[in-house]
Amino acid sequence: MNRLLVAALAFALGLGVAGTLFTQMVQAEPTMRMPARPNPGDARMRAAMNEMQAQMQSMKMTGDQDRDFLLMMIPHHQSAVDMANAELKYGKRAEVKALARGIIGSQQKEIGEMRRWLRTWFKGA
Repeated sequence: MNRLLVAALAFALGLGVAGTLFTQMVQAEPTMRMPARPNPGDARMRAAMNEMQAQMQSMKMTGDQDRDFLLMMIPHHQSAVDMANAELKYGKRAEVKALARGIIGSQQKEIGEMRRWLRTWFKGA
């Protein structure tokens, strides 16, 4: 057989094997599978994450590390509050709901503190 033909067949076979392995890995990855019955809480948590990412990515960095850190952390903490609220509404385990309540309280307190600092130290932020 021609060496070029053998090389082409070996390459095609390699692609086929690699494609099969990739497909098996994707199918085996639990985070890539859709749940049998979607939970409305999942959609709320995903929306909270998407909103946080949009806010953080669209933020114009000022070059002031302290100010930029505070401005980035507020949507990050708000996302945690939003996800914890989804847990309270749709979750079932008392322990996880208790954790969610604690997250809401601590994150809201920190959001308030960060906003006060921004108003005090960075007028108009």
